[in-house]
Amino acid sequence: MKKSILNAINNVKTLDEMDDIIELINLKQKQLRREASRSAKASLDVGSKVKISTRDDVVNGVIVEIRRTKAVVTIPNFRGRPNGRYTVGLSQLKAA
Repeated sequence: MKKSILNAINNVKTLDEMDDIIELINLKQKQLRREASRSAKASLDVGSKVKISTRDDVVNGVIVEIRRTKAVVTIPNFRGRPNGRYTVGLSQLKAA
């Protein structure tokens, strides 16, 4: 699959074609992110225990509030705070 994508990119001849391709890729990326948020939101509720993926680690928390694309999560003993509240993207959450 990567070879076919690379061949398609190499066949681009003008900047206008490249701009159109980039726009379509961005639209598809937004669509996939929306779908991931919807499926995550459907499987999570307020009070659910979750695992949060960070850059360095995976931490546990509890959902306090669910918004359209993000959730407010309390994480005990994270970065020296006894009970911090953090806004986390739904795509970063998984049910614990």
